[in-house]
Amino acid sequence: MGKIKKLRYTNMILSMFVVVFVVSAVAMIGTAAACHYDWGDAPDPYPTLTGNNGANHGDGNYGRGYYLGDKWDHEDDGQPDSEATGDDNSSNDDEDGVIFGPLTAGNLATVQVTVIAPLSKTGYLNAWIDFNADGDWADSGEQIFTDVPLTPEHNELTFDVPQGATTGTTFARFRFCSGSGMCSFYEGNAPDGEVEDYMVNIENTEIPEFSTIALPVAAILGLMFFFNHRKRRRD
Repeated sequence: MGKIKKLRYTNMILSMFVVVFVVSAVAMIGTAAACHYDWGDAPDPYPTLTGNNGANHGDGNYGRGYYLGDKWDHEDDGQPDSEATGDDNSSNDDEDGVIFGPLTAGNLATVQVTVIAPLSKTGYLNAWIDFNADGDWADSGEQIFTDVPLTPEHNELTFDVPQGATTGTTFARFRFCSGSGMCSFYEGNAPDGEVEDYMVNIENTEIPEFSTIALPVAAILGLMFFFNHRKRRRD
């Protein structure tokens, strides 16, 4: 009888070890999965890398299904690139959520934003453009969208390009996540969603050339003078 009790006790201890091992293994797998994050790829000095608190999203379930566009991928760190294509070139090209219309200083601009969310839930969009091209999104007026609720579809949004915007190449950052206030800053971590950076071009306000104005005006004035002169001669 003593041997049977001892055997039962040994089996119980072994069973406990097995349970602890399985639970630990599951926890390790979950922790490993939780290390999957999507990062941006705007060039330095924008906050892209871990060392400067770069924007990152994820929770191990591929952003929990909150996507900008159809694709989501993960990186070990930010992928800064001079044209904001580092993320595209590193693995899966997932920068497919935003399409810009023309950006002209002093004019209204249009952007098409495609999002995906689980079970057609609402997600929240935040976005910035470096209008003065000084290497950050911290200046007044550079956050063009703040916690805009979006549903899974093609969303056409508008924003103002400041009259004093610096013309030429600059950079934009778009973040989409499940909660209001969760990704409303251009840097730092969000527990789900996605970040996409873009190189954009701001154009000058179009002013007609002098010749395109002067010639028609001169023609009209010439005709007025001609007909007025003929009328006087008849009188």
